[in-house]
Order: sequence, then structure tokens, then C-alpha cells
Amino acid sequence: MSFGGDSANAFVMHGEKGPEDITRIDAKKNLGIWLSPNLSFSLHLEKSAQKAFAVLRMIRRTFSRITRTDLQILYRACVRPLLEYANPVVYSGRTKDVILIERVQRAATKMVAGLKSMDYETRLVVLDLFPLEYRRLRGDLILTYSLCEQGLANRFFTVDPANTRRGHGERQEQNCPGNLGESLDPVYQSVNP
Repeated sequence: MSFGGDSANAFVMHGEKGPEDITRIDAKKNLGIWLSPNLSFSLHLEKSAQKAFAVLRMIRRTFSRITRTDLQILYRACVRPLLEYANPVVYSGRTKDVILIERVQRAATKMVAGLKSMDYETRLVVLDLFPLEYRRLRGDLILTYSLCEQGLANRFFTVDPANTRRGHGERQEQNCPGNLGESLDPVYQSVNP
């Protein structure tokens, strides 16, 4: 965000001890989550992908031949937690970010002896893994269910009461199949004489 001129880089906070200069930083890590100045989590996803690729390189250097069970254990214990850390917070759904994270899993599935020539979906089936997108969706569903079970759903989701519709109070919802009313009567009359 620009405030105009060269003054955009010089911010001052006036407090009890007098004016203090605020230093400009490019990124901040808090609770293990990287946050960039534009408040996007793309930097966090890039850094977690870098860490995961580094772990995959270490696994490749350590083991001369990786079997299916070895990769399942190592991937689930060492790599996947790096990719899934703080998913409910940092997941934006942007295609660029999803492709970046899925690239790590694609590379991990190619490490198993004999699976490199197969396509990605086949490798996932053989290794008994799911795409990370499914795991994110599953986590979101579990979080939503637990919020509903604890009675906290009304704090996170808005419920549209029937009396707040625009227009008159007897107006029917357009997408509700239960409120068709007399609109189907001419159809039934023409079919059943």
C-alpha cells in the first residue's frame, strides 16, 4: 500500500516514550507461519515446499533403494507434516499454490523403485496415498463438523432467517425445490387430464 512520495518507507509510531521509527520488513514468521507484506501466505507455502524438497533429497541420499512401505512411513512422518502445517489458516485455494504443494507429493511418489514411469494417479493408488487436496477438504469437513457439534457454528457461519428477505414476507426462495407452489400445477394438468 502506498501513502505517496518517499514518505512510504518512513513510518513513525508515537508512544509514551516518544516517537519511534518503525522498520520495514519483507516477511515475518509468527507461530511457524510466514506472512508477507501483502498479507498472503504464498511465502509460507513456498518455504514449506522448500523444506519438504530438502527432506526428500535427504531421504534420497540416505536410502539407496526405497520400497513402497519405506516411502509410506518416511513420507507420512517427515514430509507430509511440513506440507500440511497450518492448512486451515494458510490455504488460499489459488491454483499456483496448490500446484506448488502437489509438486512435492509428485516428486515423492517417483522415488519408489518401479513407479517412476507410471502416471501420478496410479502411483497414489499403489502407495495408498490421497492427493493433498482431498486431505485439505477432509480437514475442513472435520473442522466444520466439530464446530457444529460444539455449538459454535453460529459464530462462524451465518444463517439466513426467513424474515430477512428483501421484498415482501411471502416471497418464495428461488432455489428451494420445496417451495414450487402452484408453478407446477399447469404441468400436472397437461399430463394428467
